[in-house]
Formats: sequence, structure tokens, C-alpha cells
Amino acid sequence: MASNELDVAVLASELFESLGVGHFVGGSTASSFYGESRMTHDVDIAVALRHEHVAPLLRRASGEFFVEPEFVEEAVRHSRMFTMVHRTSFVKVDVYVRPLEGFFQSELQRARLLEIRRTPPGEAWMPTPEDIVLQKLAWYQKGECVSERQWRDILGVLRNWRARVDLAYLRQWAKELDVAALLETALVQAAEG
Repeated sequence: MASNELDVAVLASELFESLGVGHFVGGSTASSFYGESRMTHDVDIAVALRHEHVAPLLRRASGEFFVEPEFVEEAVRHSRMFTMVHRTSFVKVDVYVRPLEGFFQSELQRARLLEIRRTPPGEAWMPTPEDIVLQKLAWYQKGECVSERQWRDILGVLRNWRARVDLAYLRQWAKELDVAALLETALVQAAEG
């Protein structure tokens, strides 16, 4: 991954951490971290942002990011996405505001603070390999199962973490998320190499 995206992922994670907001970096940043590295031009981050966080977020973010206050407020009200753009690199951060329940609650509980950049050292909250596979499976299905890039991301994580993934957890949440058949297909393909 390009260093700009990693730098911005670290900054965004630090920002939400400073506000005490549960969050993790997801999307292609996370799948590249755990699986096959690929180019990305943005950073996805899932957050448990509430109304009381909006004003402090806008104050703290304004030095590093362009942020539209009305979009943040609407995203918090309706559990939607808003965008922040890093002022110097112009890397876009898509911030997904999600209710603290179900799968998202499980993802947050399992997320870990990991070093995602070595020079200089930089940490960010990341989902587990299982959770990024489940996220990607859900997005793949939502996109009518046509994105080769999403499918490669899924297979890349499964191949790299094959011996270490929690299959029981994967299968439990795949059933809940209605992606169980896709998971089984991905597990077979990942095992085939």
C-alpha cells in the first residue's frame, strides 16, 4: 500500500481514539494488511460515533482534514457515511457511522491496535482477519457477486491466515449475515491456492 494511505489511516485512527470513539480501519486497507497487498486511493473506517462526539470531532479534525459539519451530523443521525479529506495528501477517508449492535459490536470487541506502518511507527485499530473476510463477503454479495477485486481480497486473507482463522466464528457470523454459501466457496478456493 502507498505510504500516504497508511499515514492517513494512522491519523484517522488516532483522531477517533482521542475522542474515545470505538472504531477500526476496514476495507481494502485492512484486507491488504492481512492478505494480498493492492493499491487503494482511500481509507475506510467504521465508527460508533454519537451526537456528543460531533463538535469535538469537527474541532480536532479541522487541522488535518476537510470535513463538512452538516454531512457528519446527518451521518450520525441516520447511521450513514461521511467523508473526510486529508489536507495535504488529499487521501479520502470514508467514515461509516454504524449502530453499536450485532456484527459491528462483535467487530469492535475483537478489533486490535496493531502496527500498520513501520517507518515511522504507526498504529491503528484493525478488525480481525475473520471480520475483514466477513465484511468483504457482505460487500461482495451486496455488489451482486461481480467484483473480482473484492473476491481476490477475501481469498488473499484466507490464504494468508488459513491455519489461524477461527472457522467456528466465521461460520456463525456468515450464517447471520446470509453469506454462508459464499464463505464455503471462498474457503475451498483459498485451500486450492
